[in-house]
Amino acid sequence: MPLRISREGKGELLLECARLHYIDKLNKTQIAARLQISGTHVARLLREAEEAGIVEISVRLPADHDKLEADLRDRFGLQGVKVVDYSDDYEQLLKNLGRGGAALFEEICQIRWGARVGLGGGITLYEVVEALDTKPRQIELYPMALVGRGSALEHVDSVFLVTALYFKSRPGAKAFVVGVPPLPQSRLKAQKFTADLLTEVDEVREVYQAARDVEVAFVGLASLPPDRGTLKEFVKVGLDLKYLKGKGAVGVMNYNHFDQRGEQIGEYFLTVSIQDLKDMSSNAEKKVVLVAGGLHKFDAIKTALATRMFNTLVTDHRTAQKLAALSWPGVGGRGAGRGGAGALATASAR
Repeated sequence: MPLRISREGKGELLLECARLHYIDKLNKTQIAARLQISGTHVARLLREAEEAGIVEISVRLPADHDKLEADLRDRFGLQGVKVVDYSDDYEQLLKNLGRGGAALFEEICQIRWGARVGLGGGITLYEVVEALDTKPRQIELYPMALVGRGSALEHVDSVFLVTALYFKSRPGAKAFVVGVPPLPQSRLKAQKFTADLLTEVDEVREVYQAARDVEVAFVGLASLPPDRGTLKEFVKVGLDLKYLKGKGAVGVMNYNHFDQRGEQIGEYFLTVSIQDLKDMSSNAEKKVVLVAGGLHKFDAIKTALATRMFNTLVTDHRTAQKLAALSWPGVGGRGAGRGGAGALATASAR
């Protein structure tokens, strides 16, 4: 006969269900048979047991997070490193990176009162903004990229993220944005179109120049092939996957494709360029924070690290471990960037 559980109080049922699952290690089907309830009811009871504090779930984090952060910071001359948990579930990994980026954002805002902050685009930085609490912040916000969009919404752009963070940070925050139309479908026309926007529209020029002079920049990074498809704006100017592979492209940062030498491929968009990011990263008074993770992005992150596109990093545990296994011949630390991406090698290959 199946065990009859007293129904005098729901608390007793929650406790019994939790005991059977977490202590006796019965699965939901077995518990359902034991208690003569449905599997759906069991799942709901286990969730309620957790919410009621009957069950407390703890996760033992890797003990070497702090060591990895210090190692990467010291060996590669970075201003700061934050390592978050890795997950095989990429959507969960993005949320982990978002929380790590948000924590670093708050640290910076506390130190740099009234800082001029630039935001790139992309889903990773979206998770950073989502993870931030709604509260007043004394900051000025600028979009790091002014990229037009077509009629269909296909990417999380810089202007959207600046706007979202502004509304989370009022009344202390200020934000400066401007919209731009989509590019013409031709490289030459696109370049002229972009140049005309800068020279003919004062508001566009003012926001663009201000973005190039921010004190703190948060940027994301994509690999090739991109995990979420190629943007329509890239294809319109001929930056399709075949062309980019032919040019040796390894990644995209702030809507700028770059090759294994860390050189930008094409200039068609109103973005803070790869060279701008390198110049900012070399300035000890400024921070360029790259928030990126996932082993599929490792080669792009490695190239960006070797060529000094950023000076502060938020990444996941496994990517950090792979980066820590790299070495630069000769001197390390702040001199490392002189060797370029080709100077990076794994210790086992030396």
